Amino acid sequence: MKNLRIQKQKNKKIIYDIYNEETFLGFLPKKSLFFIVERYLFEKDVIEISIDEEKYRELDKIIHKYLWNRFCDFLILREHSEWEAKEYLKRIHAPNNVINKFIEIAINMNYLNEERFVDVFIRSKISKNKSKKEIKTSLFMRHVNPDLIDKNLDFQYSVEDENAILNTNFDKALRKYNNFDDIRKRKEKIINFMMRKGFSYSKIRKLIESKIK
Repeated sequence: MKNLRIQKQKNKKIIYDIYNEETFLGFLPKKSLFFIVERYLFEKDVIEISIDEEKYRELDKIIHKYLWNRFCDFLILREHSEWEAKEYLKRIHAPNNVINKFIEIAINMNYLNEERFVDVFIRSKISKNKSKKEIKTSLFMRHVNPDLIDKNLDFQYSVEDENAILNTNFDKALRKYNNFDDIRKRKEKIINFMMRKGFSYSKIRKLIESKIK
């Protein structure tokens, strides 16, 4: 027999965490637990029951299927890095052994592909006029391999893209600080704006000299 503790999650009326002794097994909505728990017992926030090995194996399958479906719903929204996928599974309190297993399966099934993620991510950010430095920082934050970042940036982020994005952001800064009568102050604001966006000081200075008299 297996001793279970089934505990209602805080602020969630129908989701329950499931423990075998002190080992966290996962969580399920209330309706998925009706095969092992009498409905009247759900009046309590914490339910303690014992089940046989057959029902325990069935429960384990149901938990894994429920978590997998939640994970697939997350993956289908857009491309994700492996780190993002792991963080999602942690946020929904998937057990560590489940996290590692699901990541491996997702990679093998090509639901997760780090190179594809980087490719899509960079193209998306270029279309939104992000600097190379901004894109690189964003990918670092998602724990992507630096060599993979550099390889894809070198391939996708052309000199033409870089110049066009630089000028687009500079024109935006010009409009943003157009109301400053003090030229020195205006230039200072524009430099700070552009450097926060990841552009080099030398390139910003060249544009200031050519566009602000």
